[in-house]
Amino acid sequence: MRTLLQNILSWLCVFVLIIGLSELTLRIVPSEAQYPPLYDYDYKDSLLGIEFFPSTVRTERTACHTSVVTTNSFGWRDQEHAKERVPGLTRIAILGDSFMAGTQVNDDEVFARQLEKILGKDKVEVLNFGLSSIGTEQEDILYENVVSTFDPDIVLLAFYSNDVENSDPDMEGGPLHATRLTYRDDDGNLLSFRKRTPFDGTRHWLRMHSALYRFANVLYRFARQETASPSGISGFPPYPREYHVFDAPAPPERERGWARVDRAIQSLKRQISPPKQLIAFSVPELLETAPDIAALIRKQYGQDPPKAFTPSYPFARFAKIAEHHGVPFIDLVPVFLAEQSKRALVYPYFYFSCDGHWNALGHTIAAEAVARVVEKVIDSRTIHRSM
Repeated sequence: MRTLLQNILSWLCVFVLIIGLSELTLRIVPSEAQYPPLYDYDYKDSLLGIEFFPSTVRTERTACHTSVVTTNSFGWRDQEHAKERVPGLTRIAILGDSFMAGTQVNDDEVFARQLEKILGKDKVEVLNFGLSSIGTEQEDILYENVVSTFDPDIVLLAFYSNDVENSDPDMEGGPLHATRLTYRDDDGNLLSFRKRTPFDGTRHWLRMHSALYRFANVLYRFARQETASPSGISGFPPYPREYHVFDAPAPPERERGWARVDRAIQSLKRQISPPKQLIAFSVPELLETAPDIAALIRKQYGQDPPKAFTPSYPFARFAKIAEHHGVPFIDLVPVFLAEQSKRALVYPYFYFSCDGHWNALGHTIAAEAVARVVEKVIDSRTIHRSM
């Protein structure tokens, strides 16, 4: 009996030692799991269901990029700003998803900082409210509850193709509404499907304090990607569900998402009335700027895109929505295509191969194109004020 107890204790000590050494190693060796996450999404009372940790500096690492990301005291991927306006400066606020948050690039490379540099820090102050995983509906909620309190003169709204899915709880979370995001009901009231579980606190603590737990999550995500394959096509990941946003005409379930996008634009336009200005712009993805889109899909997913697949459809439809509500829209796809040709770029162009987000050059090209339009708006506002 004593020998059995000694063996159990010995194995327990070995187990604890292995766990301890693994934890220490993963905290030292550079990897995606080395540092705690930038985002918090484990609690019920969040406005949108996901947000940055405030006053944080993190080194973000993935298979193809490393970046230093800083958040300010308000909890945004941005430099520090006062709530009060700076006299003489035009205040610009940016709404968007992970492309605007830009955690794949360094602080000074992200779209907001590039835009501010191009327009001139002596003329503008650019506030970045980009947040990963949100859509147009959440951006409307964010403006009403947070961004409007900063009293911006110009609001730039970035539209990405998956914003349609993010804006609808049935598409985002499935029939069980398994989504952390916040929505509006038919009366415009905030609606959340988030539920507390007994393990939320434990998972949160482990995610923040255990590199081994974070590493296990990385392995789990990788295993799910590797084992997933479409019917009859072994070795390829499934054709992405979100790619059906490119189908024209839109499937019925997508129409719900488009209706919510339309409602959100209408709400934003109502809130951002003259002399304030709302301007929308497209966020081109790698798929839309590929020279041979069908070949790219065939290479990645082992099949041709469906017959309804129309790459230009999402931005063309959004442009019509924006026009209907009197919102200027900047389509950056032609800009990206022209720059690809001009610079003789090869795949993946302005993007990171591992996740499809913009690299530093992508942020620069987008900021330069948007700045040309914003500069004219600022000049017209200046002329109007001086008359």
